[in-house]
Amino acid sequence: MEIRYSPKVDADLEAAFLAESCRGAAEPPGEGTQAALERQRQADSIAARLFAARWPDTERRTVFELLEEMIAYESYRASELFPLFAKEARHDGAEEAAALFEARTAAAEEQCRRLGKLLRELEGGVS
Repeated sequence: MEIRYSPKVDADLEAAFLAESCRGAAEPPGEGTQAALERQRQADSIAARLFAARWPDTERRTVFELLEEMIAYESYRASELFPLFAKEARHDGAEEAAALFEARTAAAEEQCRRLGKLLRELEGGVS
């Protein structure tokens, strides 16, 4: 069985890979706590610059636009990304991983609901 990812899933995986690659490079073994924290800060800064280069319009959007995008993203995670990963894990016989992805699906659905409520409350407060 071949599972095909949508372009949006591919972009999500690319962003996660960039961030984790930066963080992974920041964790040499045996390093002290303070040095590790500084490397983590540097890795997060690098990941933020990579994100800004990949998606340059982020800073020009309004709070409402960003909330709408966050809602769309959580909805996508709940309806496509995590269910697809759960299906793939189950296909590979990884029931524990499939259950974790199903739990993430439920969490994304709840986050989508909360963000939607917040957006409605903010829109109701704007005159």
